[in-house]
Amino acid sequence: MGLTTYTLRYYEQQQLIMPRRDDHQRRYYTDEDVKWLGFLICLKNTGMTMSEIGEYVQLRSQGDKTMEARKNLLAVVKKT
Repeated sequence: MGLTTYTLRYYEQQQLIMPRRDDHQRRYYTDEDVKWLGFLICLKNTGMTMSEIGEYVQLRSQGDKTMEARKNLLAVVKKT
């Protein structure tokens, strides 16, 4: 993905990603995690701040009932 270890750890601290851990507590990323990272990069490339990305992630974790709020967040970012 071209992300540094520092960036991955920062995203983890911000609770944007939650990698799994093996028996030795080493982080590993599934295909779904990699896809999600790709999406986060797309959000960042829209000009979203880390705070806005965090808001989007929080909304997403609440399920489909937040779809409209997520669309609105993306629309606001698109306008700026």
